[in-house]
Amino acid sequence: MTTFVSGAMKMMGMKMIRVYFERGYASEEVAMFHDNETYMACLPSLKTLARKLKWKRVTETIDD
Repeated sequence: MTTFVSGAMKMMGMKMIRVYFERGYASEEVAMFHDNETYMACLPSLKTLARKLKWKRVTETIDD
């Protein structure tokens, strides 16, 4: 389903922001956003959750 949604968003010209928790060589995709405003609003909570779960950092990629 994620692939379908991502493909549909690309066809509409929208960007997808994928968020990951990382530590060492491990990473886990934890969220996906369709706009930067929502991502930025959620980022403080994502950082808090990452610390609580013992992840070292929060990173993101933008799919064009």
